[in-house]
Amino acid sequence: MRTYRHLIAANVIINLKTGTALAGALVKQSGPLLFLRNVTIYAEGREPQLADGEIVVERGEIEFIQKPIAG
Repeated sequence: MRTYRHLIAANVIINLKTGTALAGALVKQSGPLLFLRNVTIYAEGREPQLADGEIVVERGEIEFIQKPIAG
C-alpha cells in the first residue's frame, strides 16, 4: 500500500477521477483514506466552494495529487 505520510501537514491538490479537485491541508492518512481540512472544492462549471469540516477521500477515487511549490 502506498503511503502519503510524507505529505501530512502539507497543502495539496487532490484531483479526483470525476474531474473535481480538492485543495486543502492533508491532516491524516488511515489505510486507504486521506483526511483534508480547510478544503476548497473545484468542480467544472461551478464557482469554487469552501467545504465545511473535514473531507475524507478514498485513495481509489484519486487520479493524482499535486503538492504546490511556494515560489
